[in-house]
Amino acid sequence: MAPRGGKNMKRSKNKRIKEKRGFFGKKSIMMGAIAIATFALLIIVGYANAATSTIEVSQPVQVTDNTYYERGESIICDGSNYWLFYGRSDTVTGNYGSGDPDTHDYKVYYKKATTIDGLASATATLVTGDNNTNLYLGETDAAYFDSKIWVFASSDVGSGCALYSWNTTDGSSWDEWNLSSAMGIGLLPDGAAHFAAAVCNGKLWVAYQLGNDWNAKYWDGSSWSSEYDIST
Repeated sequence: MAPRGGKNMKRSKNKRIKEKRGFFGKKSIMMGAIAIATFALLIIVGYANAATSTIEVSQPVQVTDNTYYERGESIICDGSNYWLFYGRSDTVTGNYGSGDPDTHDYKVYYKKATTIDGLASATATLVTGDNNTNLYLGETDAAYFDSKIWVFASSDVGSGCALYSWNTTDGSSWDEWNLSSAMGIGLLPDGAAHFAAAVCNGKLWVAYQLGNDWNAKYWDGSSWSSEYDIST
């Protein structure tokens, strides 16, 4: 025989368990809602701070002014001066709206100044060299290596384009170098004579396109390295 009041006690116990479960369920929902609201508030505050922050940027500054089409710019700093290089066409005076600037009649010019703003008033000067002519699309690249300023371009020689470099310490004179020959890479394609230059770990790297592949070699100051395939 069950003890008196046993059934009622069981019901009361079940009721307390249900109430306890219900309490924690409501509490969990409430805590979750508070967490979501707090997170949303943080996002709103962060967005408001970002929206009211002032970010200063410079405005474009025209640094060249010539009748003939100019393109293919590259810029470096040797620690004291900024050097701006670019190609200038010998014949094209219009643009894509009035002509075709995609020619191989460019030459490399440069400007030199102690500040970026100073490049606007600096004198445009032709890089001296017998093969600074018939350059592919006016493309240039530049690097500072071995305490010298280097600029690169590819010259259309008829059956292809020869990759050249010119280097100087101060711009008073330039040493011209046929890299297609010195590096043993031959001529670059007449329709895709692209290249790039960079300095890394004390070496001057030169990349070039041959067909669908990109390859690279580096100059350590005394000799050229073997070829690296950098297409993938």
